[in-house]
Amino acid sequence: MERTVSLQRNSLKAGQPPGSPFGGEPEDDDADVQEVEMVLETYFMHIDNTYNKLQTLTEYIDDTEVFRLHLKPFQKGFTALHP
Repeated sequence: MERTVSLQRNSLKAGQPPGSPFGGEPEDDDADVQEVEMVLETYFMHIDNTYNKLQTLTEYIDDTEVFRLHLKPFQKGFTALHP
């Protein structure tokens, strides 16, 4: 599952001080956007990995339940042999 994140830079708004989130140098904004994209990509990779592990566990649980249902008819025979 591939996810892409694209962030759009906010344009410089008139009347805002240089230290505001919408001000500053364009190079700084590009570096900030790249850093946020890298962090988000890492989070998405971890989330995707966790999701895949949960899917695998769900399949194991389902398989175990099916196996248990297949063995149920033999349960009485086994308990009769070992009271």
